[in-house]
Amino acid sequence: LAARRLLESNLSIQEIAHECGYQSMPSFTKTFVKQFGTTPSKWRSERKV
Repeated sequence: LAARRLLESNLSIQEIAHECGYQSMPSFTKTFVKQFGTTPSKWRSERKV
């Protein structure tokens, strides 16, 4: 869900983290990096044209 929201919306990463149930950005970022191997902001910028 988070990855799709990063691509399909202009919401901030913090807003997406909150939508996904995370109370803190570090927690969201840690989980995202564990799953995708990169930070949410880098992942988004590499895929958005």
